[in-house]
Amino acid sequence: MIRSLNIVIGILLLFSAVSAYAQTDSLQYDSLAYQSSLSLNDSILTDKPDSTKKPKQIFESPITYNSSDSMAVSMEDGKQIVYLYGNAEIKYGTIDLTAGFISVNLATKEIYAEGIKDSSETIVQKPHFKEGSEEFDCSSLRYNFDTGKGFVENVISSQQDGKVQSAKAKMLSKDIFCMADGKYSTCDAEHPHFFLNITKGKIINNKAIIAGFSYMVLEDFPLYFPFLPYGYIPTNNTTYSSGVILPTQGELNNRGYYLKDGGFYWAASDYFDLKLTGEIYTKGSWGVNVLNNYRLRYKFSGSFSFGYRNLVLGERGINQTSQSSFSITWSHSQDQKSSPSIQFSANVNFSSSGYSKNHEYDNTQKYLQNSQSSSISFRKTFSNTPFSMSVNMRESQNTKDSTISLSLPEFAFNMKTIQPFKRKKRVGSKGIFEDISIGYTANIKNQISTKENKLLSSKFSDWKKGVDHTFNITLPSFRLLNYINFTPSISHKQRWYFDYLQKYWVDGYTVKDFNTGMNKWVSGHVEAEQKNGFKINYEYSGGIGASTTLYGFYQMKNTNSYFQALRHKVDLSVSFNYHPDFGREQYGFYDWVQVDSLGSMEKYNIFQNGIFGSTGEGKSGSVGFSLNNNLEMKVRNLNDTISKEKFKKVAIFDNLGLSGNYNLAADSMNLSTISLIARTKIAGTVISISGTLNPYALDSRGKITKKYMWNTASGISKLGRITNLSTGFGFNINSDQFQKKQKENAEGGDSEGIDKKQPSTPNSSYQKFSMPWRLSFNYSIYYTNTTGKPAINQSLGFNGGIDFSDKWKANFTSSFDFKTLKIGYTNVSVVRNLHCWTMSFNFSPVSQNPYYSFTLSANASMLKDLKIDKTNRNY
Repeated sequence: MIRSLNIVIGILLLFSAVSAYAQTDSLQYDSLAYQSSLSLNDSILTDKPDSTKKPKQIFESPITYNSSDSMAVSMEDGKQIVYLYGNAEIKYGTIDLTAGFISVNLATKEIYAEGIKDSSETIVQKPHFKEGSEEFDCSSLRYNFDTGKGFVENVISSQQDGKVQSAKAKMLSKDIFCMADGKYSTCDAEHPHFFLNITKGKIINNKAIIAGFSYMVLEDFPLYFPFLPYGYIPTNNTTYSSGVILPTQGELNNRGYYLKDGGFYWAASDYFDLKLTGEIYTKGSWGVNVLNNYRLRYKFSGSFSFGYRNLVLGERGINQTSQSSFSITWSHSQDQKSSPSIQFSANVNFSSSGYSKNHEYDNTQKYLQNSQSSSISFRKTFSNTPFSMSVNMRESQNTKDSTISLSLPEFAFNMKTIQPFKRKKRVGSKGIFEDISIGYTANIKNQISTKENKLLSSKFSDWKKGVDHTFNITLPSFRLLNYINFTPSISHKQRWYFDYLQKYWVDGYTVKDFNTGMNKWVSGHVEAEQKNGFKINYEYSGGIGASTTLYGFYQMKNTNSYFQALRHKVDLSVSFNYHPDFGREQYGFYDWVQVDSLGSMEKYNIFQNGIFGSTGEGKSGSVGFSLNNNLEMKVRNLNDTISKEKFKKVAIFDNLGLSGNYNLAADSMNLSTISLIARTKIAGTVISISGTLNPYALDSRGKITKKYMWNTASGISKLGRITNLSTGFGFNINSDQFQKKQKENAEGGDSEGIDKKQPSTPNSSYQKFSMPWRLSFNYSIYYTNTTGKPAINQSLGFNGGIDFSDKWKANFTSSFDFKTLKIGYTNVSVVRNLHCWTMSFNFSPVSQNPYYSFTLSANASMLKDLKIDKTNRNY
């Protein structure tokens, strides 16, 4: 039943006016605005009303209604009430109310709504009130349009991540409720599994819940202790605010009871914030951490954190030790659109040795990390030019032995390859010099490698410094016999150093021992010293390369054969490079030093400690060669009876190759070691094998000789000695693959398209898995034999998991140490989804710091501090 409520109200007002004011002038009504001069007083008017005066509005905007059952009007005892039954809906301004039953009192401007009972006596069509962006459900509602106040029973209102239920609530305005016997919970079940029972409180929509005396109720069991005498729960999900961060508590055997990750969060502005947290242990350990996030839209964003820990172990006065460590992380990224020609980025991850092992024991990735690196980079590209520059800071450290390598700064200037002789507007044929290309790169480095505790005390002279210039000149290429491509090239390199190495002989001498008071003899020896002074080390070389590609194809004569064809591709390249002997005296890169009391002399390179290395001694005229093969075959497609493709390609070897060089200028041992590589795919897994073949034989003592294996060995060993060989592969399997295989077996067909679908039986080779699972592992094996004593090293890591149900999930990570034949670092985690809570158990039985932890926490982000956390380390 749908009709305009305006007509009903107009009739009511007209009837009321005629009955009460028979002697007055007729009044003018506006049915859309519900205007009337109706007087609700029972007395008789003595003054004639002014017919020109605009009547007072009962409602400020139109009311529309909708009901699926019926509508009734009551005018008894002077009342003016409209009743709506069945899926009733009232719309008035921004207010939208739906319920099973609604009554509107036009005289008092009050509205009442409640649910109705169905055939099973269940309350349905409960009132749903909405005003603007605010809405709630309840069992009954009484509301006054004029004052905006009301009374609600069993109201349910959504507040950010949670819901508030109240047995009785009073509406002071559309945004403020006063409630009694309230419940706040982030559980979305109709009957929440847990809630905070609020005896009395106030709700300020999209701002906060202010609670009086409150306590927790878990599975309908009240926990009166601990209780909250007063509570403030922010519910604004559009902004963030400063506040206190509650710590978590627990116990570690070797550190005692603790409070950690508690502190203060400062929401400074929309551009940056600051988080300060700390931790303290009863046995003396403590730590602080500072975290800052910043962002300027369309410009840049990043974060910075600093952590400091003081670890105290042992018993006071007996074996107590103290160790301090720190960690710095900084991540900065720039929006490329803000400045395309300038780029700045930072990725800093620096910590003192032992920080991860002592404080990240429950983080598998960080715990197993033995090395880490940092970099800060600034790059500038000069528009409309081939030039660019960059400034970098690089740091790498080994947390096992506390070795640190720092390069500060690194400056690079680069000119992209240009063709200086190429004409912008070519007339006639191309000139031979137009294809000449020139490239240039300059690098400046200042680097040091030392221990962490010696870095700050290092001197400027301890740093390695230098400038490296590289010129690459590519000459025009040409083709011979239409199949062989030739590419000549010239390169020149200069290294500028600000110090050099000087060695000198020190004769034997006597010195007095201060401990014994006796003289002792110090033998003659060679001493080395870095001398300050600018020197240039340079080299130049030239070469030419030739390359071609050969194809071989074999077609099977039997057209019905499974194997149809074989295709062989060979990439062959040969190059010749030459550079003179820069060890000659005329270049000044080498010097002589006496090495014994007999006057024996030895040559050394004065730039051997240079940061960019030095020119090698000896003339080189080497011929390089490489051979790469790709082998694949064409076979019948037996797996797909529907596809139009009758054949498919199968790769036998994606690459099977070797490379090396032969030095024509060397006096002996001209042939270098041969690098081998093989790559193929088996069952969808890529397997790559790489190794090195040495062509020279060993003597009885395991030292290399000048004799070729070809002349001394027999069989396949004539090709050379395998000095190292390595391979590795990873494999992933899961329940979906087994189910797919089972489906293929059930729906398979032969090559003629005959359907061989068979019903699945319990005796099938593959069983249907109802619990998804996954397993992956990575295996590597290394073989080395450089002195005739072969050694094999292996590594195996594996991880996986199983989902017992939508609620129970388990994962594990482990490894196997083939050297000790023991299980390596192992971590097992089990997670249980408790609907509105999550329970997790982490267990590391095999590690340097074994531990287990149990956590029970609420899922809602605003209740992240509501948890039970138990950790036991070194159990």
